[in-house]
Amino acid sequence: MRAEYRFHNGLVLPNSFTDAGLDGILKGALRNEWPAGGLFVGLCSAVPSRGLTLADLQEPTVGVNGYARLALARSAVAWPTAGTQNGDPFLETEDQVFTATGGPFDKGIFRMFLTDQAVATAGNVWALSAALQVESVIDVATPVAERTFNYRVYGV
Repeated sequence: MRAEYRFHNGLVLPNSFTDAGLDGILKGALRNEWPAGGLFVGLCSAVPSRGLTLADLQEPTVGVNGYARLALARSAVAWPTAGTQNGDPFLETEDQVFTATGGPFDKGIFRMFLTDQAVATAGNVWALSAALQVESVIDVATPVAERTFNYRVYGV
């Protein structure tokens, strides 16, 4: 299984699943055991690891003068695009936009992550993106195309 974050400015960041993420997706698909709150996308700096947890991340503050993780609901409305690319089937989310609340993010970020936690700083990281080439700090002046993306998951 593979996935990627596809930004409106053309940037594509491949995604690596952690052990917890692969376990969660398999149990969700085959046993209907899905996290009660769903899945969320966040921003961070982190060193990749198959055993990565939220405690390992350096994340901008969640809340005032920070940001909010974005919810990825489990529905056809949240994942409206289905298709095939190079023979591989995929599902893709609707547009997701990170927004600075009350000022610029208080920490720079290099990566995006997927978790089953809306705000907690302890718990599982399901996936981690490849790194940006340079650190980014999102603020109100950051162009919308640089903070708008779709999350695409391939069935291979």
